[in-house]
Amino acid sequence: MTGIFDYDSSWLNPGLKIIIVVLYLVMAYGYIRARQMYTGDLYRIFSLLFWMGTVGAFAALLRYFDHGTSFGFTKELSLKWFQSLGYVVQAILFVLAVRLISKGIVPEIREQKSDKRHS
Repeated sequence: MTGIFDYDSSWLNPGLKIIIVVLYLVMAYGYIRARQMYTGDLYRIFSLLFWMGTVGAFAALLRYFDHGTSFGFTKELSLKWFQSLGYVVQAILFVLAVRLISKGIVPEIREQKSDKRHS
C-alpha cells in the first residue's frame, strides 16, 4: 500500500498533476463561456477568473516538469519558482475578482439574466 503513495515512483504523482492541469483548463473554458453571456462588472469578473484558470493551468503544468533540469534549468533557477509566481498571480486575480463581486453587483446579475430570458 505504501508503494502507491511513494512520491518518486507512484503513478499517482504524474497522474494527479495531469488531472490538475485538465481541471484548470476546464475551469478556464467555463469562465470564457460565462464571459460571453454578460457585460459590465460581470464580464470583468469572468475575465479575471478566466485568466486565473489559465495561469493556474500553466503553473500546474510547470509542476509536472519538476525543477526543469532536463531542459536547461537548475535547482537554483528552477521551474518551481515560476510555478510559485504563477500561483501568486492567480491569487491576485482571484482577489481582484472578489473585490469586483463585493461592490454589490447582485442586482446586475438578476437584471442580465432576466434580459437574456426575454430576448
